[in-house]
Amino acid sequence: MAIYPAENLKIFMAKVTAANSHFERKKTSSLRVLIDLLLDPKGAAHTVGAVLRQISVAKQKKYWQALLYLRQTYPALPIIALQGGSNLGKLNAAKFEKNLVLPASWNEDFSGGPGANKLMKKVGYGEDAPYQFQREIAANSNAFINKTLEQYIYENSATVGGVLIHMGSHVDSLDYLVGGVSHCNHLISVIEALAVANAPLCILLQNTDTVCGSLRAAVAKCTTTVVREGTGHMGGKNDAFQLFVQSKTTMIMMGYDGDVCVGANSFGTGELTAAGKLVVPVIHQANIVTSRAVLVTNGVLNKVDKWGVLLGT
Repeated sequence: MAIYPAENLKIFMAKVTAANSHFERKKTSSLRVLIDLLLDPKGAAHTVGAVLRQISVAKQKKYWQALLYLRQTYPALPIIALQGGSNLGKLNAAKFEKNLVLPASWNEDFSGGPGANKLMKKVGYGEDAPYQFQREIAANSNAFINKTLEQYIYENSATVGGVLIHMGSHVDSLDYLVGGVSHCNHLISVIEALAVANAPLCILLQNTDTVCGSLRAAVAKCTTTVVREGTGHMGGKNDAFQLFVQSKTTMIMMGYDGDVCVGANSFGTGELTAAGKLVVPVIHQANIVTSRAVLVTNGVLNKVDKWGVLLGT
């Protein structure tokens, strides 16, 4: 019996043929050496790893979903980087570097005063009027990393955690297609990658105790911290949320809405703690890695300037 389970091989081959519907109809594929090795009872992790390293960059890009799945499921296989690059489109993840400097507004005491939300309102009239103070904290840098979130998680399993924001119900935007796949299925894929990597997941909920049914099975595979808030955006008002985002070097930020709640938790907004200070956002406590695929919205990201390379996608 081959080391690689038959049920896993079946899923792997389904992902191969999904990427190439004409797979081996006319000629033997360069993946055939790998496939035969997966069928071989004498196959071993080190030989599979050696063959994976020899696959051309073009083939890695073409079959990245299948090869990612193989890396995650072959017993004792060492971590092997795959190339994604420009072929990833909106699945290309972006990294936002932690910013250790809090703007002066985040040290101000708003208790007994007009409150941060009032100060956030625009001066004068019209959409072009300025804000009285900066409501978001920029990352030190932001750039695409030419990997999918799943690839990044698997290759950095010891240093990542995931944050799933406000997915207590199945909103219509979950069905919006990014790269031909719904937000819902992208989220499931990334959450399952966290589970495979044994990386923890924090779930921020509003007025509910569970995530929506479409995500529940994937979430159940993870080690989770559940934070329940009322109607506000910010999980950072809760000590458990802050402890979670401080527990790993990098947070995978995802959920609904990409330009409102996820943006607020990532870069800040006008919400206050019980002590009357602005809630410290994730970018001041960890690096952020995310992609358009898991920032749930049925339009472009255009409200949070600090999304950087993801703004306007």
